[in-house]
Amino acid sequence: MFEQSLLRYIAAGLGVSYEQLSRNYAQMSYSTARASANESWAYFMGRRKFVASRQASQMFLCWLEEAIVRRVVTLPSKARFSFQEARSAWGNCD
Repeated sequence: MFEQSLLRYIAAGLGVSYEQLSRNYAQMSYSTARASANESWAYFMGRRKFVASRQASQMFLCWLEEAIVRRVVTLPSKARFSFQEARSAWGNCD
């Protein structure tokens, strides 16, 4: 009983259903399980996009820094900040 209530709190914090976290589908109907899976699928697709976007931004920043150091890419002459001073601003892209 304690484990079940603890898993329910953890599932609520993670944004998934208790059944998906515990993998206990015994008390669910097919329709309820399918609706729960569809809701979680949308959540995880959003998280996947966030993780991939963050990874791509980090890779782009590393590439841009190296390109600036090797003078393959030059910053505009009227730039207010250098690359190191505003690293996240120079790499802000979607």
